[in-house]
Amino acid sequence: YNKTIQSDTISLYGTGKESRDFIYILDLIAIVDIIIHKAKFEGEVYNVANGEEIQIKDTVDIFIKECGWKGNVTFSGKDKTGDPLNWKADIQKIRSLGYKQKYNFIKGVNNYCQWLKGLK
Repeated sequence: YNKTIQSDTISLYGTGKESRDFIYILDLIAIVDIIIHKAKFEGEVYNVANGEEIQIKDTVDIFIKECGWKGNVTFSGKDKTGDPLNWKADIQKIRSLGYKQKYNFIKGVNNYCQWLKGLK
């Protein structure tokens, strides 16, 4: 964060069109709690995410807006070896246990930026 606010430009891998499925930490904690209390613990795998795909370029725009950064972001145009281009989790199993997202991506980023600003 400190490097970011002192810099005019940040360079990231990829094109920005890659996508991921992000989750806010408090939603993650809620999922763990739900699994502990409602799952059968029979060796099942649970995908932990929000089931929403968001492009990296959109996440960058949201971070810039929510954190109030005035710089520029460039993308290398190169894929990072081993990284998937797109990733969205199937969260039907955790939804069937009662999980409901509380924090959308923008609210999570806003909370994070407020926390970062408090570190100054």
